[in-house]
Amino acid sequence: MAPFGFALAGINLYWGLTQILIKHALLYMSSSMYATLRFGAAALLLAGIALVRGVHIDRTALRHGTVLGVLVGGQMLVSTYSLYFTSSTNAVFITQLSVVVVPTLCCWRARRLPSRRLVAAIVIVLMGLIVFTGVFSGALNVGDAIALFAMVGSCAQIIYGARVTARDDVFALTVVQMIAATALSLPCALLQGGTVTWTPESAAIIVLTGLIGSGVCHSLMLVVQKHVRPAAVSFINVLYPVFAMMGAALIPDVASNADTITPIKLVGAMIVIGGMLVFVVGERVPAERKPEPAPRSIMSGS
Repeated sequence: MAPFGFALAGINLYWGLTQILIKHALLYMSSSMYATLRFGAAALLLAGIALVRGVHIDRTALRHGTVLGVLVGGQMLVSTYSLYFTSSTNAVFITQLSVVVVPTLCCWRARRLPSRRLVAAIVIVLMGLIVFTGVFSGALNVGDAIALFAMVGSCAQIIYGARVTARDDVFALTVVQMIAATALSLPCALLQGGTVTWTPESAAIIVLTGLIGSGVCHSLMLVVQKHVRPAAVSFINVLYPVFAMMGAALIPDVASNADTITPIKLVGAMIVIGGMLVFVVGERVPAERKPEPAPRSIMSGS
């Protein structure tokens, strides 16, 4: 798992560092318009590459990629909408609850109890997230309920992505995924007015988060999911808020203001990383997961 685990950590590093750019983008466009432009830029890039390479997209990849696109696009639309009602710390905490849900569902599907290592890792990560976000310092609200739907979408994408990447062409899946996410976001953007203020910064944000953040990183993400178990994916993804904290401190807004990394956040981040390592260090995964074989016919004589 090691090379693909490091690749997933690298993806979370890029997504985390550029997370603050989404907040900056909302100064120039609505949240749904941002999602449309982000996924649309990625879709144009990947579709162009697919045409040049002559990539064949069969009906199965079309169907599976569409589902992935709805999950990814829906998650972004819901998570950004939740920020109108709740704090980013609450949203981060709730979204990262996938570290509990995904491994639990995997154990349930395998009809086995979670290992002591898994339980210990979950408890440590949750403690770290509570310290990191200070989530219980304020009352829960409707935005937290909306963020819960984003968490469910994240869990579904992790589990469903692992299933379909074992069978389908990953690049074909990514092309359809980005097109479907764009198609889902566009009507919402039009309902919100569909206006954009184009500046060098807003264009740079679409390039960095759209062409690279979605076009490149989502492609790599599906490659990773072909080789890494869903439970391990959910644990490595907890690095995202840690890197997002760093990005918010390094990248100032238009008024030259940047977030401050407090000692309590550093402590929480270290606990989160420790919990992740408790799980992934002991993870042993074959180099490539094979799809389950089709049932053999009872008439085959074997």
